[in-house]
Amino acid sequence: MFSQVLELPTNQLLTGKKVIGIYFSASWCGPCQRFTPELVKFYSQMRKDGRKFEIVWISHDKSVDEFAKYFQKMPWLAVTVNNVRNAVESFNDPKYGLKGIPHLVLLDGDDGSVITKDGRSKVISDKYGLEFPWRERSIAIFISKLFKKGFRTKIFSVIGFLRAQIISNPFTLFISKKLAHFYKMYVIEPTLSFVSSYFQRSKT
Repeated sequence: MFSQVLELPTNQLLTGKKVIGIYFSASWCGPCQRFTPELVKFYSQMRKDGRKFEIVWISHDKSVDEFAKYFQKMPWLAVTVNNVRNAVESFNDPKYGLKGIPHLVLLDGDDGSVITKDGRSKVISDKYGLEFPWRERSIAIFISKLFKKGFRTKIFSVIGFLRAQIISNPFTLFISKKLAHFYKMYVIEPTLSFVSSYFQRSKT
């Protein structure tokens, strides 16, 4: 038995957490009954490893008694019964991917953005959390995390410099003109354009 029922403010409970899992499940759901023990093991291991990870359970149970009995099997937090409906409505958005239960979506603890809405399959396929929290891998996301907003002007300057260098780069003298043109038009230019447009969108 894990749970200890205390009602505390959300900001107090989640402060300092880098990854927040929102877990939708119910005691009457067979797949939930099978997945919850796996998630308990995963959660316990991540916490043991020092990960700043927390899970908040949003119940789909049909009564307070079902909620309380099922919650005894969980070591994490839960939305109180009287707030469940509002919580479900808050996550009723396609970006959270809630179409059925069990469902686990991971959020960035700093800005609330979605890291992955496929947490259930990630936990099953990566039970030791070797790639946790399974952030999307892309150059734009990496740069946006690496550099704060105040440094974006410098990034734009670097992008402009690189573009100028690539266009006049002497290495093109050593390959055919057709290959050089293809490389600049379909590899370098689209990449720089994408990164530049990404930060432009981020500024708005």
